[in-house]
Amino acid sequence: ASIGWRDQLYMDMTARNDWSSTLTKSFFYPSMSLSWIPTASFTGIKNDVLSFLKFRINVAEVGNATTPYSNGNYYYAQNNAFKDIAQMYKSMTYALRDLKPESIFTWETGAEIGLFKDRLHADITYYHKNAKDQLISVNTSNTVGFTRLFLNAGNIESKGVELQLRGDILRRENGLNWTATVNFSKDRNKVLELYPKLDLKDYQIGWTWGIPTMASEGEPWGALIGNGYDRTTDGAIKVTGDGLPMSKPGQVIDNIVPDYMASLRNDFKYRDFSFGFMLDFRKGGDIWSQTMSHAYATGIAEITAANGVREHAIVAGRDVMKDERFITEDGKANTIETNAQDWFKNGDIDEAFVFDGSFLKLREAYLTYNLPQHLYNKIKGIKRASVSLIGSNLALIWVHKSNTMRLDPESGGVSSDSRGLGFEQASVPNSRSIGLKVGFTF
Repeated sequence: ASIGWRDQLYMDMTARNDWSSTLTKSFFYPSMSLSWIPTASFTGIKNDVLSFLKFRINVAEVGNATTPYSNGNYYYAQNNAFKDIAQMYKSMTYALRDLKPESIFTWETGAEIGLFKDRLHADITYYHKNAKDQLISVNTSNTVGFTRLFLNAGNIESKGVELQLRGDILRRENGLNWTATVNFSKDRNKVLELYPKLDLKDYQIGWTWGIPTMASEGEPWGALIGNGYDRTTDGAIKVTGDGLPMSKPGQVIDNIVPDYMASLRNDFKYRDFSFGFMLDFRKGGDIWSQTMSHAYATGIAEITAANGVREHAIVAGRDVMKDERFITEDGKANTIETNAQDWFKNGDIDEAFVFDGSFLKLREAYLTYNLPQHLYNKIKGIKRASVSLIGSNLALIWVHKSNTMRLDPESGGVSSDSRGLGFEQASVPNSRSIGLKVGFTF
C-alpha cells in the first residue's frame, strides 16, 4: 500500500507471507517506509542555494528458507550398486524438523539534499542490520550417530553508511556538459552470538590450504586464521638462529571484509556525442594467496630476485622486509645472515602470503554518437538512433604494495567458488570486454 499527502509526505507498507516445502512453518515479513519533503511543506525555505530536501526512514524484515531435504533425516541412493542391488546411505548431518526461516531485520534512515538548482545533489544513508536464525551446519560429537547438526544459529550485526554525491560541473544547453557522480560505502559487522546451547563460539566460513575464515563470537565476521609472525609485545618479529622468522599458530592474520568502497563516474556530453567512464576503488579486504605461496617457494615471483637479493647473504630487516624490526632470541637487533632461497622457501608463515585487496580499476567506459535524423526519418516509428562503443573491466590501474605479484583481488580462482571468500588460488586475469551497440528509441 502506498499513501501520499499533498506531494510532501509519503508512506509505503508491504506485508508478505511465504510457505516453503523445505520448512514446516510459514514466515511473515513486513516493511514500512516513511518520507517527508520539507521543501514542499515550507516552500519559503527554497532559495538559490537550497533546491530540495527530503528525509526518510525505512524498516523491513526479510525471511529466507533453506535447500530441499534439510528439515528431515532421509536415506539417499548411492550412485553405484552392489551385485546389481541398489545401495542407500544415511546422511551424517542430523536435521531438525522444526527449523525456522532465516530472518534479516533492517532499519535505515537517510536524507537527500539538492543545492544550487539541483546542480549539486547528495544522498546519504545510515543502516543497521541484524541477521538471525541463520541455517548452518555445525560439528557435533560422532558418538551420537552424526558428525554434524543442521540448525538455526547466529546473530550478526552490520551497520554502515552509504553516500552518493552528484554534481553538474558544466551545464550548457548547446555546449559541453559534465556530470560527476561519487559513491561511497562503509560497513562494519560483528558476530553477536552463534549457538549458546552448544557453547559454539567459532564457526568456520571457508577453508583452503589449512587456513580457515572464521565467524567468532564478539569479533568481526571474516577473520583469516593461520600461522602468523611471532612478535614481541612491541611488535618486533623474532628470528631463529638461522635468521629466519619464527611463526606462531592460530593467529588472526587479517580480515577479508573491505574497509570501504568507492567509485567515481564522469559523464560528458557535447551535442550528439557522449562519453563517460567509471573508476572503482576498494580499500582493504585481505586475501591469502596460494599463488604467492608457491611462487615464492619456487623462485618464480619477481620479488625473489629483486635488487640482486639472490647474489649475496641477506639479513631480515636490512635486505628484506625493511619496514619491519627483527630481533634474535636473546632480544638483540637481528644481524644473522641467511640466503634468499631459505628465506622465500620458508612457507610456514601464512601471514607472509596475505595481501591487502585494495585496488583501483577502470571499470567501464563508453563513447556514443546520436545519428542524424535524416539517416532514419523515413523509417516509421524510430524517434532516435545511436551507436556506442562500450567496454567493461578495462584496466587494473593500481594495487596495494603488499600485492607483490599484481594479482587481481576480484579474481579468486578455484577457491573463490568452492572454499569461500578471502582466498586466491590458481587465478588468471579477468577478461576485458569491448563491444559495439546500436540503439533505437521508438
